[in-house]
Amino acid sequence: MQIALQIAWRGNAEYEHVHDLVPWIDLPESRNPFAVPVSDALWQHCPTQLRVIKTHLRFGKIEYNDAGKYVWVVRDPKDVFVSSYHFVQTLLFGPLMPSLEEWLEIFLSEDSFYGSWAEHLHSGWQARERDNVLFLTFEEMKRDRTGSIDRIAGLMNVELASVERDQVIRQSSFEYMKAIGEKFDSTGLSPPWAQSHGTMVRRGRVGGSDELLSQDQQRRIDAYWRDELHRLGSDFPYDDHYG
Repeated sequence: MQIALQIAWRGNAEYEHVHDLVPWIDLPESRNPFAVPVSDALWQHCPTQLRVIKTHLRFGKIEYNDAGKYVWVVRDPKDVFVSSYHFVQTLLFGPLMPSLEEWLEIFLSEDSFYGSWAEHLHSGWQARERDNVLFLTFEEMKRDRTGSIDRIAGLMNVELASVERDQVIRQSSFEYMKAIGEKFDSTGLSPPWAQSHGTMVRRGRVGGSDELLSQDQQRRIDAYWRDELHRLGSDFPYDDHYG
């Protein structure tokens, strides 16, 4: 989201909160008090005349438009699990947070709190050959952030000047985003006990799931989502990326 936004604004996007500029379509506007509505015309002040929209919805749930550009990002489900555990404990459940093992049982079930990781991946993977879709893994974005920025700018048909590109690279680093972490918080959606200040940008690591998970638990996650992808008929090479 930060990369696409800074590309659209040629490295000069400024905001008190990122959702002052970026609509978030997953929630009805009445339940999303901090995000600019998708009908807002603020994007017309953007130098590229492009609007960046955030969503976690599966591809088939999005109102598709041939003129739109879609950046589809997936992440190792083991790291997703750890991130979700910290996120939900800090921002939602607090002292009511289920145990780690209970949260794992939920994650590896049809009742997964954020929906099926495999269905989300598969829906974007199926669309990856479309000219207006860029399928990326979080891991390759961390490994080659500059190359990923160039690919996203290419998808958006934005040719950045050298100084603009440098600005986007700098402002999409973990260190930069961590320093302004409160600008990414889910303000207004958390209960009173939530510790929401700057918690959306936590560690930004690849392969750090062993901070919470045993090797057996990691293998359980791999086995479950590998089987789910197989059930969906997906040919995404799970073991090449995450096994």
